[in-house]
Amino acid sequence: MKELSIEQKAQRYDEALENARHYHSEMGDDVKCVLEECFHELKESENEKIRKALIRFHKSTIDIDGIKGDDILAWLEKQGGQR
Repeated sequence: MKELSIEQKAQRYDEALENARHYHSEMGDDVKCVLEECFHELKESENEKIRKALIRFHKSTIDIDGIKGDDILAWLEKQGGQR
């Protein structure tokens, strides 16, 4: 069998990672842990965990210090794109 080039290896890794991302979002905690061990890119950062917790909390918020809950949610959602 012919050895793969670096580009071919990278392509296969990208494909495997994409498949792992799909299963990671669909599976339970046990499978997620295994996938995160194989693909460290799938691990959620502590900042992302906190951001998501704040979003869940503020979904029920109406107003804090004159800021509407919807405005807080919009700001938190925007922060997810700034990595």
